[in-house]
Amino acid sequence: LVATADTRGFEAWLEREWMPSLRHRYPAGSGAESEAWLIDHVHAPGTAPDDVVADHPAHFHIDLLTEAQGHGLGRRLIERVLAQLADRGVPGVHLGVVAGNTSAITFYERLGFTRFREEPSVVWMTRAV
Repeated sequence: LVATADTRGFEAWLEREWMPSLRHRYPAGSGAESEAWLIDHVHAPGTAPDDVVADHPAHFHIDLLTEAQGHGLGRRLIERVLAQLADRGVPGVHLGVVAGNTSAITFYERLGFTRFREEPSVVWMTRAV
């Protein structure tokens, strides 16, 4: 699990510090076909929607190996990061979930997240911290 309390600050840092070298290392159109979506993302990363970030400036990403899922580890990690964000005075957190990932959406709803906006490819979910 990785998180930031300030999505806009993170996006600016990412663009300034990481993306230039990645774009040089992985030019548009390079790599295997299976990597195309990732290389495309390096060249056009996008930003979180303004209305999502307005009241929910923090965000996080969590990825657990299959064998680590279903044992409460994800819930514990998320609860810990939410507590840390609350201690820092962050009012809310958001995340984007692939629209077809119904198990993840259900998991986040059980943790108190609500569907803020649904797009064809992503469901933006938010929660007060």
